Amino acid sequence: MADLLATLRSYAKRVLVQDDPLSLSEEQAKSLRMSQFFRMGADYKCTEKEMVGLVYEGFLR
Repeated sequence: MADLLATLRSYAKRVLVQDDPLSLSEEQAKSLRMSQFFRMGADYKCTEKEMVGLVYEGFLR
């Protein structure tokens, strides 16, 4: 889960902070990783909102 989170955070940072769009293959990989991340979170009874919060945690500091 930590690897997925790190990768998703790096994608988010690139797009939101660096204004660098993802390639088509990166978008597809991101979607797959988000699905995996949400499934893992559901196993721990976390909502999608909580999981998204983990991805974006610390971005506004």
